[in-house]
Amino acid sequence: MGSLLAKQRAGHESIQDSVECGPELFPFKTKGVLLASSRYENLDRDRVRIHFDSRNIEGILDGGHNTLAIGLLILKRALDFTGGKLPRGQKTWGIFKAFWTQYRSNIDEYQKAVRKDEDGTAPETTAEGDLSFYVPMELIVPTDSDDRMCVTEFRNNLLEICEARNNNAQLTTGTKASQKGYFDTLSQQLRLQNKQIADRVEWKSNDGGDIPIQNLIALTWIPLTLIPPVSDANTLQWKTNPQNFVEQHFDEIMRQYYRT
Repeated sequence: MGSLLAKQRAGHESIQDSVECGPELFPFKTKGVLLASSRYENLDRDRVRIHFDSRNIEGILDGGHNTLAIGLLILKRALDFTGGKLPRGQKTWGIFKAFWTQYRSNIDEYQKAVRKDEDGTAPETTAEGDLSFYVPMELIVPTDSDDRMCVTEFRNNLLEICEARNNNAQLTTGTKASQKGYFDTLSQQLRLQNKQIADRVEWKSNDGGDIPIQNLIALTWIPLTLIPPVSDANTLQWKTNPQNFVEQHFDEIMRQYYRT
C-alpha cells in the first residue's frame, strides 16, 4: 500500500511540475481527460452543459490522475495565496473532495485573483501561478439522449470503453463491479450495522480507506457458500487464487441477480 501511494504521489508531482514549468507544452504532454455523460445540453458559444445521472459509470473514464493532480495544485495555490497551508498526508479522491469543500472560499478568492479579462488583461491584485493553461478534454455522449434504449446501450458500453482507454492499468473485476453498482447494497447494509467500519472501506479505487473491498467480499463468501451457484464453483481455483476467485464469482452472482 505504501509503495502504491508513493508511486501515485510521484505521478501527481510530475503532472504538477509539467503545469508549472511548461504550461504551454502541457496539452501536448498529456492525454487529458475523457468524460462520458448520458445527458447534455448545447449552449451558446459552442459550450456544452453535461449531467452525470448515473455516477457509478458516468463521469471521468480516463484522466483521473490528471484531474486529481491539477485539483490539488489549484488547492495548494489557493491556500498559499490566502495564508493557509495544505495539510500533509496522502491525498486520495475522497480526501481531496473533502478539502475542496472545506476550503471553497479560499479557492474562489484565488480564482478571482488570477482570472483574466476576455482581452487577456490580468486583475490588479494578482496571485502567484496562472490557471490559463489548457487541458485536452474529450466528451462521449449518446447519439440521442432522449431515446431510452439508446442511453441504456450507451451506458452498457462505457465500462468496455473505460477499460480500453485505461490501457496503463487494466481494470480489476472489483473495479468493474463497483462501477456497475454491485457493492451499493453491501455498503448500505454495513452503514446501518456499523457506520465506523463502513467509512473505513475503500469502496472505489483511490477513494481512501484502510479496508480493501476485496476483504469484505471475501467475508460475504462465507454465507454465500450456502447457495448452489457458489457451492458448485470450482474449488481448485479457490485454492490457487482465492482473491481473484471470489471477485470473479461475486461479480457473476450479481450479474445473474441484476438480470432477474
